Amino acid sequence: MKNIKEHIKLNLFKPVYLIYGTESYLKKLYRDKLVVALLGGTDDEMNYAHFDGKGIDVSEVIGIAQTLPFFKEKRV
Repeated sequence: MKNIKEHIKLNLFKPVYLIYGTESYLKKLYRDKLVVALLGGTDDEMNYAHFDGKGIDVSEVIGIAQTLPFFKEKRV
């Protein structure tokens, strides 16, 4: 989590972040911080996708990850 705070502060982001752990509050907090830093908020439905829990279709995740952002520099 310390790395994410530093990346946001420096505006230097990695291509992929995997946020995991037992603290649901912290996972959501840092996810939201990244989304705001990269997109300005979660209301950008064209460049934001969220996957949670079991039963995630891996091919869908790969397809979305390979899709270019729409009118933004990044896709989350």
